[in-house]
Amino acid sequence: MICRSKGLCMAGIAAAAAIAALGWAPQTVNRGAAPDQAKLAKTLVVECGGFQPSDIVLIEGGSRDIELLENLAIEVRKLGGEPMISIGSDRLSRAQPPDVHRRARQVRLAGA
Repeated sequence: MICRSKGLCMAGIAAAAAIAALGWAPQTVNRGAAPDQAKLAKTLVVECGGFQPSDIVLIEGGSRDIELLENLAIEVRKLGGEPMISIGSDRLSRAQPPDVHRRARQVRLAGA
């Protein structure tokens, strides 16, 4: 997922990659071929993102998306933004205590 500093989320990385792989993206992707990560990143950031210079952009994805995450960060930098990459993994998700989301909600509610 890509989020601007103002909290406005642009797109889910997995969804964007799936859309491009299925050929629903602009003519930069051939059906049946693996998407060109650099072209996909440029399309997402330049044509869809609406980012401004000095935006702080959080780019989240999984360990299998590292090339795309790096390409997204490069495109954000080219626009003058400041990318921050957060990488998760299946192992990390499995190692997380089952009640962590409930505890996080309680902390937010208590602080509100």
